[in-house]
Amino acid sequence: MATQPVYRNPWPLPEPPISKWMRFLSKNHNVKFVWLQFLSYTSNTYTRIVTLAKFTQMVENGQRLSISHEAFSLAPGDSLVDEELTDGSFSILPDLDTAYCQAHSEGTRVVIQCDCVDSTTGQPLERCARSLSRRLCAKLQSSTGLVPVIGFEVEVVFLKREPDAVTYTPIGWNHQWSTITQEDCTNLDLIEGCMSALETVSVRIEQVHAEAAPGQWEFVLSPDWPLRALDTLLKARDTIRVVARSFGVHATWHPRLWPDRPGTGAHVHMSLYDPWKGHEPKRNTYYMKKFQHFMAGVLQHLPAIMAFSLPQEISYERVKPGIWSGGEYACWGLDNKETPLRFIEENHFELRMIDGLANPYLVFCAMLRAGEDGIEKQMSLVTGQVETAPAKLPPAKREALRLLPKTLRESLEALENDLILNQRAPNVIEGHPMVSTYIAIKREEVEILRKMEPDERRAWLISRY
Repeated sequence: MATQPVYRNPWPLPEPPISKWMRFLSKNHNVKFVWLQFLSYTSNTYTRIVTLAKFTQMVENGQRLSISHEAFSLAPGDSLVDEELTDGSFSILPDLDTAYCQAHSEGTRVVIQCDCVDSTTGQPLERCARSLSRRLCAKLQSSTGLVPVIGFEVEVVFLKREPDAVTYTPIGWNHQWSTITQEDCTNLDLIEGCMSALETVSVRIEQVHAEAAPGQWEFVLSPDWPLRALDTLLKARDTIRVVARSFGVHATWHPRLWPDRPGTGAHVHMSLYDPWKGHEPKRNTYYMKKFQHFMAGVLQHLPAIMAFSLPQEISYERVKPGIWSGGEYACWGLDNKETPLRFIEENHFELRMIDGLANPYLVFCAMLRAGEDGIEKQMSLVTGQVETAPAKLPPAKREALRLLPKTLRESLEALENDLILNQRAPNVIEGHPMVSTYIAIKREEVEILRKMEPDERRAWLISRY
């Protein structure tokens, strides 16, 4: 995270919604449609489309759209995994701070992220990961005086869809990390088109460079306060996909397209800041101890976090040893890309065990709760440090490290048994409703994908992610 964020209150004083909406429209004169969105547990975007007149009326009168509770428990094919969610509904509350005109829509289409709230009280639902992100940040600041700042690396592979509608091939095979090959030059309009579009929708990027896999590029987003960074990640992905489609190309976050080439991740960087004092707490003993406890908590709960951050079986093919993606042991290292936690500087670490198939709000909530547990229990970061690839360690040192889950099934089991992330006491079967439903959905999804042929499963994932 090369650029520091602008220091200001991450939760500014509220402005009347209609005033905020009119101010947005005064700068965007072509709006005709409004897309209201929220992200499912499977990281697919649920969308409701309304006209400008209808949405303006909704904002004026405080009206909200109603959604069935079933939305939280749908597996692929719209199969319901939780019968208790068949009754009732909730409302979606638009966050007007996230409004932007979608790229290549000529300003006619506005996209807005929404919170899921109780239809009667208007309070955030316990199952809403976006709302939970906000609450956990407020809780951490209340207890420590610190707020996380996060930034994402958006790795993407650009593919051409063949006429059979099943086969996808990269836009170029002659491709190499951080270089611009002759073949790449034929696709620079696409890459620079993405950069221009991101700038137009106010997504700040640090840099863009070629990655190692065919057709693979990385867009490094600037760091920001958590909710803005998470919303911006979704905006960036949407923008890249829209621009790619305008070039007749498909953008995918599939984590491992080819077994002999590097995979595609979505690494997240995190630091802790004091938003009121306006500085990064470097060399402050109190704050640095908090940061190290936080990082130790993430490492301690990493097997459970992986159920959210590596949400498909194919995700675990990307993080095998020897390909700079995180490896198979719970450990950390100073600027070591073969460890799941890469310690970059005294108040900056990178989680490498995450890909673009994950719901980023869920991943962040899990990281924050794990880090908070580390602070509360003053966990130590002394153990688990390695200076080389764990696979190259002497057997005795390697055996002292904890093995991480190698499949989604193992990660889901770790999450189910995690007393902090699943918020359940020993000998109590039911855990947090969001976690319980997520586990049920992912287990159903695993079975559905397992029945597919490899080529069908690959095409299914590419088409959705």
